Amino acid sequence: MVWQETSDVAVIVMLTKTFELGRDKCFQYFPEKLDDKPWTVDGDEEFGDGFKATIRLLEKTKDKRSSCTVRKISLKVGEKEKIVWHLLFKGWPDFNVPEGDDRNALLEAIKLANEKNSGPQNPLIVHC
Repeated sequence: MVWQETSDVAVIVMLTKTFELGRDKCFQYFPEKLDDKPWTVDGDEEFGDGFKATIRLLEKTKDKRSSCTVRKISLKVGEKEKIVWHLLFKGWPDFNVPEGDDRNALLEAIKLANEKNSGPQNPLIVHC
C-alpha cells in the first residue's frame, strides 16, 4: 500500500505503541536500530503476490514538541527508491484519548506529518 498509494515520499503516523499493558498492540513492521541490516520483503511471503522490496532505516530522532519518534526509512523496489517518514506518537493511551501535554503534542504531530509530506494530493497513512 505504501509503495502503490503514495508519491515519492510517504508519511505514516502510528498512534499506538508496539507493546502496551503487557500485550502486543502492533507488529514491529519497521527497523528499530540504525545498525540493523536492511529488511527484505520477499514476494513469496504471506500474500504470495510477488512484491519484493528492501527496507532500511536511514535516520531515527525524537521530536520533543510532537512527542514522536521520527524515522526516515528507505523503501526500495528494484532500482526505484521512496523515502518513508514514520512518526510514532506514543501519547495516545490504550482505551482512552490524549489529554493535557499529550493532546498538544498530537496537534504538533499533525503539523509534523504535513511538513514531511510532499503535498495535499499525497495521502497520509494513519493507524493505531
